[in-house]
Amino acid sequence: MAECVGAPEDTAEDPAAADESAEPATGVLEVQYITVSQAASTLIVGPGGETLLIDTGDFRDNGQAVVEYLERQNIDRLDCLVTAHPDADHIGGHARLIDRLKTTDAGVGVIYDPGITATTETCEAYLDAVATQRQLV
Repeated sequence: MAECVGAPEDTAEDPAAADESAEPATGVLEVQYITVSQAASTLIVGPGGETLLIDTGDFRDNGQAVVEYLERQNIDRLDCLVTAHPDADHIGGHARLIDRLKTTDAGVGVIYDPGITATTETCEAYLDAVATQRQLV
């Protein structure tokens, strides 16, 4: 089976290189919690509509609750998908969600993975879905 692994440790950008002249975002930052079986999924929506999702819940749900929630929110793209760690109660819906968003041609901008090793069918499905993504960090 495949292993869940992340990127090298030195992938962070230099904060000193940030554009000092950029205007700060104004507006509302929304933090929404999605109940997914025994776990939780967190959706963060920035003032400009940027989206970040942390985890997708248990494998027994296969991401159904998260997919339906995002559809109700009219979200067809995620700027960031964050994996807390590769346990099945955190990444159980990742593969379905990634595959679903691919069908909208919007997809997922970047996937952040902690680089923790796991050898489960759930993790293998996640890695298969990630294989076609533009960027895994």
